[in-house]
Amino acid sequence: MTRLGQMIFDDGIQQGVQKGLTQGIQQGFTQGIQQGVTQGQTSKSREIVLRMLDKKQFSHEEIADLVGISVDEVARIAKTSESK
Repeated sequence: MTRLGQMIFDDGIQQGVQKGLTQGIQQGFTQGIQQGVTQGQTSKSREIVLRMLDKKQFSHEEIADLVGISVDEVARIAKTSESK
């Protein structure tokens, strides 16, 4: 390979690496935000379930329907709150 060819090749590699890093950072940022939102929603749902359980006015089925989670998830939250 000629010197010019090597320079072009090296420049191409450098540009490719830079583009890959930029895309990786953007993808990581986007995934981080999505994960944070999901965790926040899960935390809020758990808080609502616990409040509803404390009121002792709702069945697990009613809580699941109102909060938008499964009955199994309500039962799991109830069980973990009892063990504390």
